[in-house]
Amino acid sequence: MKRQQSNTSHRPVRAGFTIVELLIVIVVIAILAAISIATYSGIQARAKLTHQVANLDKIGKAIQLWSAETGKTLRESGAGANGMGYGSFQAKG
Repeated sequence: MKRQQSNTSHRPVRAGFTIVELLIVIVVIAILAAISIATYSGIQARAKLTHQVANLDKIGKAIQLWSAETGKTLRESGAGANGMGYGSFQAKG
């Protein structure tokens, strides 16, 4: 009968990852997370600004439509803090 040879070697068996490998993976993940958070914040700021500009554009168009329908301007309409037109607010003392 033939004898089976064992597959043991003199090198230690590597069972998992080393600390250095785990630290490298953690650092890479942290860098990617920081980049994505910074990018996300910039995107949110631009989206908010775009939304505000769009709202101002809608207000401007609504004022133009109202002016075309009524034939009045804001100053003639009595709009303002004291009813005397835009920009005519006077503080009471």
